[in-house]
Amino acid sequence: MPFVCCALLGLMLPSISGAGTNNKGSWQFPLRFPPYPCIVLTAQIDLYLTYTDNTGTEVDTVVHVLPTSTVDEDQSTCGKVLTVQNQSILSQILHINLDQYRGWSVRFAFTKDSRLNAAGEFALYQVNVTADYPATKTLFTNAPDSVYNYFLPVDLKNVPTVADTIYAHLNKSLACTAAQKFIINNDPKKGPLASFKLSYLQVEAFKVTTPQGGDKFDPKEICPRDQNVTDIVPIIVGSCLAGLIVITMVTYLIYRCQLPSEVLQLTGTHSRSSHVGPTDHPYVISTDTNFRLNSLED
Repeated sequence: MPFVCCALLGLMLPSISGAGTNNKGSWQFPLRFPPYPCIVLTAQIDLYLTYTDNTGTEVDTVVHVLPTSTVDEDQSTCGKVLTVQNQSILSQILHINLDQYRGWSVRFAFTKDSRLNAAGEFALYQVNVTADYPATKTLFTNAPDSVYNYFLPVDLKNVPTVADTIYAHLNKSLACTAAQKFIINNDPKKGPLASFKLSYLQVEAFKVTTPQGGDKFDPKEICPRDQNVTDIVPIIVGSCLAGLIVITMVTYLIYRCQLPSEVLQLTGTHSRSSHVGPTDHPYVISTDTNFRLNSLED
């Protein structure tokens, strides 16, 4: 039982803590303020991309958005109207350049439009990646000779999963330690396949408050996934403790059953003698081999 409990907790802890914080970065726009940034993002960002190499073979690769990546101030904005299915969506854009990969970038688009289930809230509804493989040929096997644009299509009648997951009330931030993976595109007819993973996430968009006490974020709301995982841990710990108690009781009963009857009688005599009243005559067992009972003097 203890081994099983430790194994279960060992499996749960990585889910709670994520995959490691070596690549966790922090970005905001605008970089210089007063009065405040409109977008603040802290996360470990991993990109899972597919490309067709020069031999015609599909290749899967993972690209980490390192903490040294920088915000493109010309491409980022605190307010821009984007057209989605001929509809105007007020958006905020955080555009991050992957400085370790020349010509590479990832763009996060946020909105508070109710058509994307964001009434009174902000939501991340689109993530696009630009991959300049020709500029980074030495980093990828048989890299293609064209720039890839990984694009998350948005359907207002079928809101992307990321918009229903990465959201929080306005003037709040979303905190989610658990790693979460989202699809950018899984339909080869619409473009190259791609997905991304966010870990150790805290994000806020449409921010209108001044940072207090050095914290750039407003009070945080915990994502449902973190809540679900955290709730399971006390249940596992409680079950382990209950199991240990049962094991202890069973072991004790087995031990009692294996004792000789003489020992059990002697144990019973000690037990009764420990409860004598003030008017009784207490006795002790003599060290004499005949086990004579000697009366104690008052």
